[in-house]
Amino acid sequence: MEECSLEKNENRHTFQYRLWHFVVSPSFEYTVLAMIALNTIVLMMKFVDTFNMSFLKLFRAARLIKLLRQGYTIRILLWTFVQSFKALPYVCLLIAMLFFIYAIIGMQMLNLFVAVIMDNFEYLTRDSSILGPHHLDEFVRIWGEYDRAASQ
Repeated sequence: MEECSLEKNENRHTFQYRLWHFVVSPSFEYTVLAMIALNTIVLMMKFVDTFNMSFLKLFRAARLIKLLRQGYTIRILLWTFVQSFKALPYVCLLIAMLFFIYAIIGMQMLNLFVAVIMDNFEYLTRDSSILGPHHLDEFVRIWGEYDRAASQ
């Protein structure tokens, strides 16, 4: 394995050393990224009639990865974000419980509202002179005068 090490190679002008030096340099990463982008463009032009720039959104993710390699604080923020996913089921359960409680309160309020209406309706039907079945027949007769196509 010692004879394969190019770092200790005395002759730095050989093709093998220059190739190794290019592969371990940061410019190699950018070259590969450019080739991937070029390949994506060529494939897109073959299969899509209209040129769509949506593939450039992929490079936004590459910028994020590059930032993550450089910034320690960004890695801490991302790690905190990933760790917060553990609490997501509990937050969803809390929201579901709140919806359930408010649904019960809403149904009770609706029942109270209907009870008040029914109590007033019972008050109106206590005396037949106020509102009764004879008023329904009169309503149907008067409605028929205005809407002759109406059926009973």
